[in-house]
Amino acid sequence: MDVKENIKTEWVDLDSLDLNIYNVILDSNFVFITFKYKIDLIRELNRIINGKYKLYIVDSTIKELQKIYDKKKRDKKYLNLVIKFINLYNVRVIKTKGIIKEKYTDDIIYKIVKNKVLVASMDKELRKRIKKNAGRVIVFRQKKYLEIQ
Repeated sequence: MDVKENIKTEWVDLDSLDLNIYNVILDSNFVFITFKYKIDLIRELNRIINGKYKLYIVDSTIKELQKIYDKKKRDKKYLNLVIKFINLYNVRVIKTKGIIKEKYTDDIIYKIVKNKVLVASMDKELRKRIKKNAGRVIVFRQKKYLEIQ
């Protein structure tokens, strides 16, 4: 399966993020965990975000999803659900190739954090870096609900 071909959502340029609303950047592991623990991500985001928001992933996240498929990792069983989620909720893909020179998805996400951008990540180091830089992150609490820090 070619993951990129199965993602039928909009690809956007980095400078097209609407800073009048919240932009939520999801990392791949975060989305997988929502399925693993059966958390209704949309309901939880609606609960914790006061206002409009759009969901995004970065283009390198698609490479991560393809690696999960190719290497038959344990998260592979959730991959089809993740792709359906991306398509159903119009999770936009931010094009960063050629704009941001970072190699790793977490580094790319860190570079694009701005005002009104929330990063939903399970990665402790990335969350720490974002908070140190006055950014805000969305985290899981008790494997049941989300919280903005």
